[in-house]
Amino acid sequence: MPRTGSFEVSYKGLLIFSKLQGGFWPNVELVANRAQSIIGADANGEDVSPFLATGSMSKGRSGSPSKRGTAKKPNSNTVTPAK
Repeated sequence: MPRTGSFEVSYKGLLIFSKLQGGFWPNVELVANRAQSIIGADANGEDVSPFLATGSMSKGRSGSPSKRGTAKKPNSNTVTPAK
């Protein structure tokens, strides 16, 4: 439900920016850079938590595509030596 004075930007339920949490209106470049970073990290299976709004892990989402706490996907060109 919208709240008076709020301005929030989210991606797949993950909070990227919150005026209520930060206490300031966003600058367009800040929000665009965070959005680009979180979309790229999500697409690559990387941790997105560094790009989320401070103190926020998700915005009303139970199953998260954020892949927090998971290891980075191994490079397909990586060779594991035989023992």
